Amino acid sequence: MKLLIAVDSSSSYENVINDVAATPWPCGTSICVLSVIEPSYVWNVARMNDTPQETAESLVNLAVKRLQNGCTQACGLVKQGDAKTVIVDEATRLGADLVVVGSKGHSGVTDFLLGGVAQSVVRFAPCSVRVVRLGPREAPAVYNGTRIMLATDGSAFSQAAARAVAGRPWLPGSEVNIVSVAELSISVVHAPLFDSDAMEASRAEALERAQNAIQQAEAALSEAGLKVTETLLLPTAGAKDLILKEARTWNADLIVAGSHGRKGLQRFLIGSVSEAVAVHAKCNVEVVRARQESGNRP
Repeated sequence: MKLLIAVDSSSSYENVINDVAATPWPCGTSICVLSVIEPSYVWNVARMNDTPQETAESLVNLAVKRLQNGCTQACGLVKQGDAKTVIVDEATRLGADLVVVGSKGHSGVTDFLLGGVAQSVVRFAPCSVRVVRLGPREAPAVYNGTRIMLATDGSAFSQAAARAVAGRPWLPGSEVNIVSVAELSISVVHAPLFDSDAMEASRAEALERAQNAIQQAEAALSEAGLKVTETLLLPTAGAKDLILKEARTWNADLIVAGSHGRKGLQRFLIGSVSEAVAVHAKCNVEVVRARQESGNRP
């Protein structure tokens, strides 16, 4: 794999580096640690005599030392410009498979807005993106490994997410909870226009779609050596809210989803359910995207 790790001097730095360091990557993985100096930003540096360039180089060099090991090669890069643009451009230039970013950057915007940099990278990166909010668990009380919640709707994008999970090495004891929401094809707004038979047929179709989605994901994970559980969620709320609630209830470390859902909502509206989950989740989120289906920046 080729990883691009975007770091800055914000509070998310340690979480990002700890998460990447604790994750087992395939042998031969190359990691590029990138820090972007934005001209308009006044850096909050530990030593007032440090220049932005010195601070960025220090952060990158420290990260490279921590991430370099016998199985991975790491290098560092400091660039100037708009962080949102530079990260996406570097991911394209490097042919990255995964970009890792923190949930907050220099701008310190609220969690509701995710952070301008992270949100933009999720939306426009040419590859998969992991948004890190939490570092690895230091002392799990009941379980070991990573608790991965795989959200699927049976689409080609969701199947790609399942294959991505199956193809990665994970810590011993890791487990996957496959979650699918039985979304009705009839919207709540138009429901009064349909009789009870039509509504019942829509519910049956939704349940069948969700069950098939879970079975497809389970088949993709069958040889991954992971403990797999299944959760089918009935539509008592929107898909995003149900997925987030299940992640909190199940105490997920990581939510994985395809870059688009069945509805394929437009990107300027935050896009698919997976992008909305990335905005609001309290745990780490990985949005899986095949490189050829990335979006164009406005």
